[in-house]
Amino acid sequence: MTVVAESMTGVGKHILCFCQTNYCFAPVNITWYKGLSAISNLTMLTFTLDTSSDGLVRTKSSLRFTVTDNDNCQEIYCTASSIDGERVESERYRIQFFWLAIILSLFLSISFSLVIFLKQC
Repeated sequence: MTVVAESMTGVGKHILCFCQTNYCFAPVNITWYKGLSAISNLTMLTFTLDTSSDGLVRTKSSLRFTVTDNDNCQEIYCTASSIDGERVESERYRIQFFWLAIILSLFLSISFSLVIFLKQC
């Protein structure tokens, strides 16, 4: 199972993640998580099935959401569970913000300093 996340540009922007299984004998249930909470807002999720010529099925899902301040340090991942109780978890991707600040110092002349802050998780 793989998850691919498009690049994120910051708070208020959209992030789009994709999760897909390998081909298997039956469709699976894909569940998305942000932190420890399952995402149940179906307006943010899509699900599709691909069937191969030999009858195997691959389940695909995408998750799209708008990034908020509360998302910093949260992990995004998906799980796939089959009807026989098997469960597989994808890699986890951490949302981490990089804060950019420009500090202006006024002395006898104006000097510019560029400082990059990394908010630790």
